Amino acid sequence: MPQDRRYEYRVVDIESLPSAESVGKQLNQQAKEGWQLVDRIDSGGTTVSLIFERPIE
Repeated sequence: MPQDRRYEYRVVDIESLPSAESVGKQLNQQAKEGWQLVDRIDSGGTTVSLIFERPIE
């Protein structure tokens, strides 16, 4: 039976109306570190939380 894969998570808060360029830079930086965007949370305020995951080796 295959071993269950485990993940770790990171939450990054950004301003809710950032430029596409700044969001792209944040996504690329996280990807360089092995993180994958899995969700976002818009609390209706001034920030958006980006939820990232990566496998635990």
